[in-house]
Amino acid sequence: MSLLLAAYGGHTEAQTRHTDPEKTLKELFWGDLYAKGGTTLFCSQDFEKKSITIKEGYIYESSWIREKLDCGTSSKCRTNAPDYRRMISDMHNIFPSTMSFELARGSSRFAEIGADGLAGECETRKAYGVIEPQDTAKGIIARATLYMMEAYKLPAPSSIDTLIDWCKRFPPDDAEKARNNLIEKLQGNRNLFIDKPSRADQMR
Repeated sequence: MSLLLAAYGGHTEAQTRHTDPEKTLKELFWGDLYAKGGTTLFCSQDFEKKSITIKEGYIYESSWIREKLDCGTSSKCRTNAPDYRRMISDMHNIFPSTMSFELARGSSRFAEIGADGLAGECETRKAYGVIEPQDTAKGIIARATLYMMEAYKLPAPSSIDTLIDWCKRFPPDDAEKARNNLIEKLQGNRNLFIDKPSRADQMR
């Protein structure tokens, strides 16, 4: 607990243990973190195990990371950019999702759209290039995004004011806190925005 309290005022640390994204997904994400199943983030769909309809979804999209690193295609980045492999192995940024949602999302960014958006997959709303998730996912999305921004010095993919608002307005529940604890055991670092959502204000 003392380490956790000390970390509140510090900088979010990136994970440094894992640089093999395929192995991380197979052995740690699906093999440990969701070994007993769980609930998909965007559609709140319960599942018992990974299947043809259940896959991993990245909050901070890997294509945005490649753009920032300027390392080329996914294949080139995996081969030539150790930082890229480390970033996409970070389980704080990976959540169970449905294949249908991932296809519908594409590389859309998250934002507030309101009534002007079109109804989309799993109670979302969509406009050109952006998507507004259901309320149950907003806080989780914001905290994962803010974590990636601070830990890896990545730019905000969405309005920083929206991310800060979601982070504080939709606080973490017991399940999100338990997931944070388990990820710390698996990869050695925490998402401090889960421990203290109000620290999002430091990102302005």
